[in-house]
Amino acid sequence: MTLTYEEMAERNLKLIEKRLLYTANCLGEIEAPLDRAQIIELPRNDPELLEANLEMAIDIARRMMAGKEEMRPIVLMPEVEEELPRPEPEKLESAEEAFSVQST
Repeated sequence: MTLTYEEMAERNLKLIEKRLLYTANCLGEIEAPLDRAQIIELPRNDPELLEANLEMAIDIARRMMAGKEEMRPIVLMPEVEEELPRPEPEKLESAEEAFSVQST
C-alpha cells in the first residue's frame, strides 16, 4: 500500500498530537529524548550505504515494536554538507585536563 502525501500528513499529525499530549501530561517523568537515541547517518553521495542505513532503521524499529529491543528514539541524521577542519593536535586537551576536578 502506498500512502499519499495527504494520508501521511494526516496520520503523522495524529501521532504528533498524541506525543504532545503525553509530554504535557508526563512532563516530570520524561527523559531527554536523545539521551539513548539510536542515531543513523544518511550519506549524501553513497546511495548504497543510504539504502542500507535506512533498512537498518526499519529493522531497529521493527525489533522495538516487537518488544525485542528497548524502545528509544531513532534519529536519522543527514550527512553534514561541508568538510569541517580537524583540530590541531597541540590544541587538543588531554582527557585528564578536560575532565579534571579541582579540589578545594
